[in-house]
Amino acid sequence: MNKPRRNQLKVVNPQGRKLLGHINNTTQAVPIHMQQFVLDDESRAALLDACHELNIDLNVNVHAHHMTINFKPNDTQTYNFTNATITHLVDGEPVQAARIDPDSIYSANEHPHITLSCDEGYPPKLSNDMLGSTGNWAYGAREIPYVLAVTGRVEVTYDTRGFEEYAK
Repeated sequence: MNKPRRNQLKVVNPQGRKLLGHINNTTQAVPIHMQQFVLDDESRAALLDACHELNIDLNVNVHAHHMTINFKPNDTQTYNFTNATITHLVDGEPVQAARIDPDSIYSANEHPHITLSCDEGYPPKLSNDMLGSTGNWAYGAREIPYVLAVTGRVEVTYDTRGFEEYAK
């Protein structure tokens, strides 16, 4: 089994809040880390095309993968397909983000978005700070001149830091 990125194991489990993991003959309850809207491949490609069309040169580390719905959610509901609408691309430094219309999909985040990219050495979570800064989300924002509807799945990731095998 490949090591999960950043100590996370992606599992789609609509049945409950805890997943029991069987590693090294032990059973441990694994708490949910976050609920996220993950873009499908076509929507990710359309989003990256929109960046090109609006002359946004993406930074070194391209993400354009998901929108965080909630950290440590109570709702473990997953959905096969759901939609969201992207309204703006924000060309900031050191991160870039795609702003999502908050009426198109629920997010506990005050500024629903997908982190597009970030400079080397900067974490994607800085997009929250950029969009949350007073007046800063509008700085560098470019409105998309057409409706960019994207589709994907709502999934949950589980925190696996308790599993020794993944800590290696």
